[in-house]
Amino acid sequence: MPPTFDISIKASASDVAQAVQTSVDAVMQRGERLRQVELQNDVAQQAIDDAVARRIHEGKMRDLEYEERQIVIEKRHIEVERESVALIKERMYAALEVADKMAAMLYPDATDAASKADRMRELLPNLWQIQQGQATTLTLPSPKSDTP
Repeated sequence: MPPTFDISIKASASDVAQAVQTSVDAVMQRGERLRQVELQNDVAQQAIDDAVARRIHEGKMRDLEYEERQIVIEKRHIEVERESVALIKERMYAALEVADKMAAMLYPDATDAASKADRMRELLPNLWQIQQGQATTLTLPSPKSDTP
């Protein structure tokens, strides 16, 4: 014998009407609830997109700030190199001046420019080493006479 089911509803007509109305409202409002969920998802996605865009912008700003700091550092390196070159140039002029005076004192008979330049060339390496702190004594070339 097949099973049988007895369903008995003990509800008033108003309860049945309210249940039917709730069911109809649920079916009818399904589209509206779906639109609300989609709208909430769109708002959440926009917030995520905004956060990602903000992070990308912040990363680019950090990169730009780093590059700006590197430029400042490079400019300072260039300034230091220029100062170093200027100092070397001053030392060279000072060494040339000292070599000129020493050549005039040590080789008074070197009157023409070529022989004086030769005598200065002999003195400059030692003077340059002394200025660089590489030598502590001045080694003079042996006196030579320019006259035969």
